[in-house]
Amino acid sequence: MKRFIKTAISIVLSALMTMSVGVLAFGEANLPLRQTFEEANAVVDWVNGSVTISYDGNNWVFTPGETVAQRNGVEIELSTPILLVDGRTFISADDLAMIRGEQAKPFDQTIELATQLALEMMAEFGVTGASIAFVDAESGFSWTQGFGYADSVNGLVADEYTLFQIGSTSKPFTAIAIMQLVEQGVIDLDELIVTYLPEFSMLPSFRFGGNSDNVTTRMLLSNTSGVPSEFARGNMSITGYYYQGLMNGGLLEFLSLSEMSFEEGTMYEYSNMGWALLGIIAARMSGYTNYFEGFVLLTQENIFAPLGMERSSFVLSEDMTNIAMSYLMAGQQDDFTILASDLPAGSMFSNAHDMARFMHTLLGDGTIGGNRLLEQETIAYMMQSHTDHVDTDIFLEAYGLGFLKMASAITAGIQTVGHGGTLTHYHTEMILSPESGLGVFVTTNSVTGAAITTSLASAILDAAVTEKNIDIPRDDAGVIDDLISLALEAMADMSAGYLATEDFKQWVGDYHFVPEIIGEVFTLSHFGIGVNEDGLATIAMGHIVLGLIEMPLTYYEGRWFFGFDPISFGINDQGDRFLNVWGTNFVMELDGI
Repeated sequence: MKRFIKTAISIVLSALMTMSVGVLAFGEANLPLRQTFEEANAVVDWVNGSVTISYDGNNWVFTPGETVAQRNGVEIELSTPILLVDGRTFISADDLAMIRGEQAKPFDQTIELATQLALEMMAEFGVTGASIAFVDAESGFSWTQGFGYADSVNGLVADEYTLFQIGSTSKPFTAIAIMQLVEQGVIDLDELIVTYLPEFSMLPSFRFGGNSDNVTTRMLLSNTSGVPSEFARGNMSITGYYYQGLMNGGLLEFLSLSEMSFEEGTMYEYSNMGWALLGIIAARMSGYTNYFEGFVLLTQENIFAPLGMERSSFVLSEDMTNIAMSYLMAGQQDDFTILASDLPAGSMFSNAHDMARFMHTLLGDGTIGGNRLLEQETIAYMMQSHTDHVDTDIFLEAYGLGFLKMASAITAGIQTVGHGGTLTHYHTEMILSPESGLGVFVTTNSVTGAAITTSLASAILDAAVTEKNIDIPRDDAGVIDDLISLALEAMADMSAGYLATEDFKQWVGDYHFVPEIIGEVFTLSHFGIGVNEDGLATIAMGHIVLGLIEMPLTYYEGRWFFGFDPISFGINDQGDRFLNVWGTNFVMELDGI
């Protein structure tokens, strides 16, 4: 693969580290910050309680007591805090050496590429705002940057502190909340969850059987539990109102009347309801009786605060500012929508600054700023595959415990882990390369952002691996061809479909979503039940992100299914025909959509 041409960068600390005289030491491992830089002809001053240094076109900021320095606005993690003794600041010799190494390889080419690609792709697809974080955990390097607008109507530009809704990229945080309790001996991954939630029960799958009493925490974390994928009621709101009823009883009640998707531990199905259950378990086993509020508090106290993720939260509060508004595309602002019920599955707000700290922690030794998140071995275990024994989706290589082990990036064949996230208007991708210590986070606030987040994050990671000159084993190119072949085979199988019965034909028509909770919205605006030219039963989904999608329905012993999920038809008290899927009713529109 073509390598970037290396260039020699002349910077202040390179010269400083060659000095052998004229430098006073505090102890044996610390150097006086002001004197060291001034002897290199730098301009040094105190501004707002921090030491600011200007030299050779670079601007540095060092704050006493902090383990983060800034070079031209880019954060660099320090191993020890800047010391303040008798009015003088000191930096450790190790940190000076580390910083010197960073400046010799500051990923200029990667950042240039990331900036160019972000601007071009946002313009091409009409994306209003985006924010990017890139880290090299081995050296403590961070680059964070906002692009476009958080709120173009009011002229608020996006920056590294702008809060975006990161959707299912929240799931690794929920998994960490569980694994912290595992490390404490409070939860056992292979213990039955009825031990922690005696109220939990489900009916066996109509097609595949199953016993919900056998579901374990590991199964929930790896999406192999048989708990169905969705519960739509109360999920999305345009009023800012949070529906606590789901986590505080509603979900368990709904599941007790619902069928499992399959026998526990035998298949893989991405399950937001399973993640909501994990949040309930974490809150209960942490001593909370209000599981909604408890989950918010425990993630704040045990994850965000220790990591210095000062603006991240699973709920939106009045004191949170600089928020990325909702857009269909550039110039088309839409109702601001939040995930209002199953918080652990995907309601988190975060920004590039905070996510850079998170990636440093995951790719490092499990600590940041002297605070430990998890043991390094625990994080590595979470990133291993825990789905090798089950049938998985064709595009899924493996799922760990809250982390997706992604099929190799098409551009470089780099083995990665991470997690993406999609809400109505917000799209996010986090990709980590544990072998190289590199991580990328990309988030956007437009429906059209779905087209750029994954490809942009992959391109940045590929460029960084190349610039860092890391020799990572690459996958055989045939892997991608195999995946494509499997996809084509699967689509061919799906196209076989099932012939519509006479009874089914009476339900043909268009169905629209009817809110039952104030401010409730749904990403699937409508369903269309139909019969195609071959006489097959079909369902067409009007998705606000993906557009109109038509898929065949499956049939088993007198019941129709949409994937693993059953669809039921009926007539309500007002005489309207309706269909029910994912616990949500859609009413037929007699005059069409």
